[in-house]
Amino acid sequence: MGMDVTMFAERKGPDGKWRRALPDDVCDVCGGAPMDSGWGPCWRCRSIGTVLREVRVARNYALFTILANVAGGDTSLPPIADARGVPSDADPQVAAQLNRSSFNRSWLSVAELTAYDWNARDKSGLTAKELAPQFCAEVLPALLALGPPDEVRVAFGFDV
Repeated sequence: MGMDVTMFAERKGPDGKWRRALPDDVCDVCGGAPMDSGWGPCWRCRSIGTVLREVRVARNYALFTILANVAGGDTSLPPIADARGVPSDADPQVAAQLNRSSFNRSWLSVAELTAYDWNARDKSGLTAKELAPQFCAEVLPALLALGPPDEVRVAFGFDV
C-alpha cells in the first residue's frame, strides 16, 4: 500500500473558465456514457471503466514532494509550491472528483512546471529530472501540447 496521485489537466477557455483538457473515457464495451468512477460500472451497460480521463503519473514520492511538498520524499529539492487546495475556479467535475477521493489537493500551471529547475541536484547528486523520469519525459511534453503554458494547469490530489 502506498500513496498515488490523481491528476487532471485543465485548459482555460476563451471565456476565462477552466475546463477539463482531456475527453472522458468512454465504455469500451458499449461505447456509451462515461463511467461512474475509477473502478465503477458504466451507467449504461454496467461494465467496468473510468469516469474522467486522468493524467497518468507513476507513483513517485520524490515527484510528489516536488509538486506539493507531500509524501516526505527523501529529497533536498524544494517544492514548486505547498499544497494549495482545489482551485476555486476548477472544472466542476474535476473539483468533485478530487474532493471525493483525495487529500492534499493542489494545482500547478504548466508555466510553473516548466519554470522549475528540473536539472537541480538533490543531496544524493541526482537531478529532479532523474528523480521523476516518467513525469519529465512523458507528462510534461503532453501537457505542453495542450496549449500555452499559462493557459493549461494540472489539478491533483493524493490517494492512499
